[in-house]
Amino acid sequence: MRAWVHPDEVEKADKFATRAGISRGVYVDLLLEHAQAEVDEDGYPTWFPVHLRQPEPPQELPLTG
Repeated sequence: MRAWVHPDEVEKADKFATRAGISRGVYVDLLLEHAQAEVDEDGYPTWFPVHLRQPEPPQELPLTG
């Protein structure tokens, strides 16, 4: 996976990873595992801001004929 990360955030991730003695990639993997472990009933991480949540996708109607 590749993702663009703001340079200021890369510096923060590098500091945390270096402090822990791991690579930035391992640090990001651990963050993702942590985020997946703590989700609410809608599947969002518990810390995810409500104003950024996307509405439910529309459900498809059954075909009738």
